[in-house]
Amino acid sequence: MARTGTNAHSTLDFEARTETVFSWIRDHTRAIGMAAAAIVVLAAGSWLYLRTRANQETRATDSLGRAAQSIEAGNPALAQSDLERLVRRYPDTYAGRQAVLLLSEVLFSAGKYQQGITELERAAAVSDDQGVAATAEAQIGAGYEEMKKYGEAATHYEKAATKARFQTDKLLFRASAARAHTNAGNKDAAIKIWSELAADETSPVAGEARIRLGELKARVARQS
Repeated sequence: MARTGTNAHSTLDFEARTETVFSWIRDHTRAIGMAAAAIVVLAAGSWLYLRTRANQETRATDSLGRAAQSIEAGNPALAQSDLERLVRRYPDTYAGRQAVLLLSEVLFSAGKYQQGITELERAAAVSDDQGVAATAEAQIGAGYEEMKKYGEAATHYEKAATKARFQTDKLLFRASAARAHTNAGNKDAAIKIWSELAADETSPVAGEARIRLGELKARVARQS
């Protein structure tokens, strides 16, 4: 039966569009094939990258576990060797970033403060993990304190406070900075920090801040 009216026009339009689509596909078969191949290659590359990252994370975590066992077994020399290898081989993994912090503790325990600080400075500079960067800065401050370089210690404690994600950590790092400023003889900087910490009743260091502030002000008064 012949198609008439609107139905006939609709059918003809559909057939024309279909023919156009098939013609375009026929004319562009090679291009379509190349695009499909590119998608497959991209997907395979993404899968390979994710698989490689997962394998790296697993190996790095295993290495970190072995180093921790060496420390528990009382063999810091072996732990240091394992951690240094881990830090160099897998610097971008979570375990690799944690290894830097653990390595610094091992080095500090052996009195190798400057070597530990060097490792931490490298981690603090490149880490995209805010928590790791803040902890690294705080441990650098602790290393400088052990070396009795209190001015440098205060600077890094303040950097740690700036980078810290959580308010409690910020307050604790600022308190460490104030203590270091006091030991460095920088009373004005210490008083400023303790005054701010004492004014916050919710601060976990508010009580200490008031005591330290009173001691510093009394010392300044005696020296006047």
